[in-house]
Amino acid sequence: MRHWQTPLRSALPAVLALLCAGNAAASITVTDDFGNDIRLDKPARRIVSLSPHTTELLYAAGAGPYVIGVSNYSNYPPAALQAVSVGRISAVDIEKILTLKPDLILAWRSGNSA
Repeated sequence: MRHWQTPLRSALPAVLALLCAGNAAASITVTDDFGNDIRLDKPARRIVSLSPHTTELLYAAGAGPYVIGVSNYSNYPPAALQAVSVGRISAVDIEKILTLKPDLILAWRSGNSA
């Protein structure tokens, strides 16, 4: 098992809940890896992924159509190359991310810079 799979396995159900709630009218609340409750009024439809492996997981989960921004080297699946690049894992472009107006930003706890 890769070192990044354990935290992502715990986060993946939460991500899927945020994405797959369909047209639910109720808000969606999940708990992140820091123990914070994350609440969205509706499912995320504009997602920025700040690590290549998270991008791959989003596409594998069927959320590819909602991925609007990715970190450099997010090149799989090939459709990920159509998303806007928002910088390197260790140096993301915050201004570019803000211009995309994302509903959800997924970061790599031990890989992305503070």
